[in-house]
Amino acid sequence: MNSLTPAPSKGARKHYHLVAGQVLFKNKEDEVGSITLNAIVTSDSSKVPVRMIGRAQQALQMNFHKRMEDPSLTIFDVVVLGLTHCGHMTDREWNKAPDGTQLQEISGDSPFTIN
Repeated sequence: MNSLTPAPSKGARKHYHLVAGQVLFKNKEDEVGSITLNAIVTSDSSKVPVRMIGRAQQALQMNFHKRMEDPSLTIFDVVVLGLTHCGHMTDREWNKAPDGTQLQEISGDSPFTIN
């Protein structure tokens, strides 16, 4: 979970949304670049108000900085290309491994990885 996702009570159900977006940025030489990224945003509702779009843009920016690891890059636009409702479920349901795989605990944003 990232800081944009409120921590629900254990076993609480929430709506998961997958956001796809494009982050446009400049480097030190003022050259323009772009990258397409995904992020997960959760909410108490399946509705998508303006506030959720803002949270989706913030989540894309956070993923950009994690991936690029270059503080000299300056973001000048974030375009949400799509927002898909993935379902209303608990954390455990969301993190359930596909059949035939096992979960292994790791550190980081997600408590599980698929082996």
